[in-house]
Amino acid sequence: MQWKSGFWIGMTERSNNWTFVEDGAPVTWFNWYPGEPNDYQGMLEECALLYYRGNFSWTWTDVSCSHENHVICELDNEL
Repeated sequence: MQWKSGFWIGMTERSNNWTFVEDGAPVTWFNWYPGEPNDYQGMLEECALLYYRGNFSWTWTDVSCSHENHVICELDNEL
């Protein structure tokens, strides 16, 4: 897979609400880049990426769920 500068963080948009894919829990804290989420150029962008903007700045952007990106996973403390 080619590096895309972003990490999928397990969030998706359903009916204008952002939730976590794993358990459907609503997202209650947001770190969108200004102007995001925006469904860029009318594209359906229903997945969220943690995206490096340079200068040690990481924010979120919405992308199509068909994009291939790295992922960040949450591990159970008992592992």
